[in-house]
Amino acid sequence: MPIITSLPAFIGFGDSLSTVVDTVENYVVGIIMPDAWTDARVSVQVSPDAAQYHDLFDFNLGELVFPTTAGAAVAVDYRRFLMARYIKLRSGTREHPVDQEETRAFTIITVDSIDAPKPKPVSGERAGAD
Repeated sequence: MPIITSLPAFIGFGDSLSTVVDTVENYVVGIIMPDAWTDARVSVQVSPDAAQYHDLFDFNLGELVFPTTAGAAVAVDYRRFLMARYIKLRSGTREHPVDQEETRAFTIITVDSIDAPKPKPVSGERAGAD
């Protein structure tokens, strides 16, 4: 059974970018939104080393953004964050950041392992064959 960890992230009053979250090599699986929120979508910056941060884009979808509902939990596909140990959340998008009217507290949910199903054998292969 995976160990679940809750990690805090804060966007301060008048800011649009959160504090750094160190995922400690765990898998990001969810984001809990603050109970109150100045209306904006949430985008993400990632870093493998905490030195340089990069806006997270998907090859097909463009900038990765999450719709927000105050107090809601958003499920995240952990594969999108495999290249990053450190993340920051942004109120708004790269092109249109939105400053928050109060300090906002997020919770990043991580797990220490993923129980992914094992691939099925290809036709003609035996399961467990080398």
